[in-house]
Formats: sequence, C-alpha cells, structure tokens
Amino acid sequence: MSLTRKLVLSAVLPAMAAPVVVLGAATSAEAYPIICDPGTSWTKVGSPTRVNQVTHMKGMENFTGSTATRTATASRVTTIEASVSTTYSVSAEVSASIFKVFSAKASSSFGITVAAKGSKTNTSSESVTWTMKPGDSYVFYAGSRKVTAHWTRYRCNGNGTDFSVTSSGSAKSFYGTTEGGVACKATPPVGTMAYVAKVKYC
Repeated sequence: MSLTRKLVLSAVLPAMAAPVVVLGAATSAEAYPIICDPGTSWTKVGSPTRVNQVTHMKGMENFTGSTATRTATASRVTTIEASVSTTYSVSAEVSASIFKVFSAKASSSFGITVAAKGSKTNTSSESVTWTMKPGDSYVFYAGSRKVTAHWTRYRCNGNGTDFSVTSSGSAKSFYGTTEGGVACKATPPVGTMAYVAKVKYC
C-alpha cells in the first residue's frame, strides 16, 4: 500500500474509543426498597416489667401481753385487671391480638403464664390468718404480681416501602397470689410482698 493510501485510511478511520457504560434511571424498587409487606399491620411489645402489688390489707395491733392468732378480713384496696389501654381507638379484635403478643412476651421473659384478658384479682375481701407477737402493729395482706409492658402498633404502606405508628399504649396482667402478715417493726427483704405492704401501710 502506498504512503498516500495509508494516510487516507488514517484520516477516515478514527481511533477506537474507550467503551462507554450507559446507566439507566434507577427504578422505584432501587430508590425505595421493600421493607415490609404492603398493607399489613403488626404489634411490637417492649420488655415487660413485674412488681408486687398489694390488693387487700388489714391493719391490726396486739397489745394483749401475749401471743395471739387472729384471722383478719383484709379489705380490697385495689384491683388488677388484665387489659389493654391505648390513647387511640382500636377494635376489640386488635386489642385481643395485642394482648396475645403481650402474653407471649411475658411468658418468654419470665417463664410464667399471665391471667387472660378481662380477668381480675379478687374484688371481695380476703381472709388471712396470722400469729401476732405481743406489743406490735401488723399488716395483713394479699396480693399478686403485676406484669406490664408498653406496646406499639405499626402499619405498612401500600407500596411496602415505609411504615407508620397507628396506635400505642400499655398492657397489663397478673399471676399468682401471695398472702400473709408483717410486723411493722420487722425488716422484710426488699421486693417481697411483705416489704411492699409494710412500706405502704405501716
């Protein structure tokens, strides 16, 4: 090939350009990833707590000069009701669903079974028998362990790309019954029902 021919070809054929990658516009799925099932609702229950709650009490004194055994009729001072409370309006079906999640969380946290929704501690009096030493004041009591937890209800939007809070509140229930008496000059262990009764009623 002549020199002239080579120069003509060089002028006609451009040098090979580097490859170019064309990026398409991001799809909606890439811009807003799916994070929940569209239109569904669910409940999240926080860590439950439990405390001793005195539900019945009767104060008595023994200044007879000798030991006396007495059966006291302890009157109701409060009632624990297994229930769901909320600052929003929720249906009975949703309320039952929330309580079910709460009960399961309490069971897994403490290894106990709480009373069913709508149950109440004894609303009448409790009879408690106790032997009183002379020269002191006593509190006869009965109570249960109250379990409470905060809950939040969420709903996924129609695209599954976001969720929002639809309601929140608390749930409570109880389990077990403890009864007895405590001398007001005694020093029961902190956290026991006797300790709660003494601090509140002596």
